[in-house]
Amino acid sequence: MSVLRKVIKQIKKIQLPKFTKNFYFMTGFALFVWMLFFDVNDFISQYKWKKRQDRLLKEKIYYEELNNSLKQQMKDYTESENFERFAREKHLLQKPNEDVFVIVEEEEE
Repeated sequence: MSVLRKVIKQIKKIQLPKFTKNFYFMTGFALFVWMLFFDVNDFISQYKWKKRQDRLLKEKIYYEELNNSLKQQMKDYTESENFERFAREKHLLQKPNEDVFVIVEEEEE
């Protein structure tokens, strides 16, 4: 405690406005500086967390939209007509005694 009192006496010798020499002001200011720069949850960390939160919210919206579109596709393909068409087009499945011909179009350069 004596070290703190010596520091306060030295600060009081400096020409500053009267309110800045108050012990409570100096303690509050030191706490403010500590929390602004040195604390675990300092200003820079808060900014990084906010940017990360915004990015994650955007990803969440993207994946929710993707999930909804996949659910819609799943509803469409559960019907027997669409299911058969999907199986034939995407996975090249065939009925017994049936031949499947795949036509590949060449890309123009």
